[in-house]
Amino acid sequence: MNSLKIWLILSLLLSGVTGWGKTVGIWKDGRSGITEGMLKTLQEAGWQTAILTGKDLSDEAKVASLDVIFLPGGWNAYYFADFNARRSLVKYVAGGKGILAGAFRSGYARTANRPLFPQVGATYNRVNGPYISAYGDSELAKAIDQPFCPGSWDHLVVKVGPLGKVFAVNGADPVGVYGEVYGGRYLIFGAFIGADAKTNAMQGTPRQVLLKSIEWLADAPKLSEADKAKQQVQADLDFLRREKLWDITLNERGPDRGSGIIPSVRDQLAIPLESRQFTLKYMSQFLSGKQLDQCRAAADELNKAVETLGSDAPVLPGSK
Repeated sequence: MNSLKIWLILSLLLSGVTGWGKTVGIWKDGRSGITEGMLKTLQEAGWQTAILTGKDLSDEAKVASLDVIFLPGGWNAYYFADFNARRSLVKYVAGGKGILAGAFRSGYARTANRPLFPQVGATYNRVNGPYISAYGDSELAKAIDQPFCPGSWDHLVVKVGPLGKVFAVNGADPVGVYGEVYGGRYLIFGAFIGADAKTNAMQGTPRQVLLKSIEWLADAPKLSEADKAKQQVQADLDFLRREKLWDITLNERGPDRGSGIIPSVRDQLAIPLESRQFTLKYMSQFLSGKQLDQCRAAADELNKAVETLGSDAPVLPGSK
């Protein structure tokens, strides 16, 4: 057989391998659920794998060389991606690339991670059952040919953003969400996909879901250099605005271990007032007549002061 025929045969064989020649960057730290079976699964499908550690996520040139980034596992991985890493990953997607954010990497359930793309979605709670089922008729949903329990029963609920579409659920709770954002793609799968494939390659539904997710992310439409630059500028601006708003105004369960600057100052001022208010309320049960009236008046004055602290908080541009 001459060399031309051999080359043609190899080309035909390799054309059926989805990820041939493309690279998946997989984030690894002490909480990443990376298994030998997971790596074998990707490699059998033609994907090259590169392990990312340390400051790799902040290295824009390094991540830009990857076709897809996979962020597996992450139980209790507080702040796994710092400011520079988050900024780098946002620019990466805005360059026409894709990220698979698995389990606790995609939000703030049991972590303090700030979501990368809340406009697509973010994990914020845990589900009540072990099995994940398909939702809708997308190509991602079709990869779930039967209910399955990947990794463990400890899946996460996704708060779906305006750009997010659900493809997997646990009961009524969304656990798989995907979306196109800034010309790239982002996929949240609130489970430890591949974590239970200890040594052998994944099979059946888990294999289909992982490979279809990676394939869908890698198939994002390619951007021209001009479009890429435009998308990255807008994505970076939105990222910086969102980060600063969280720094200043955050006052809810979610990203970070504490409140933003303004709510923190409000709480520092309110606590002494509320403490005295509660003391007066307690003491009022032992008073009567003029003393009781004075006690109630003082408590009412303190209550108005506390309400003022809450109602006079400034509204920053872009916060509504």
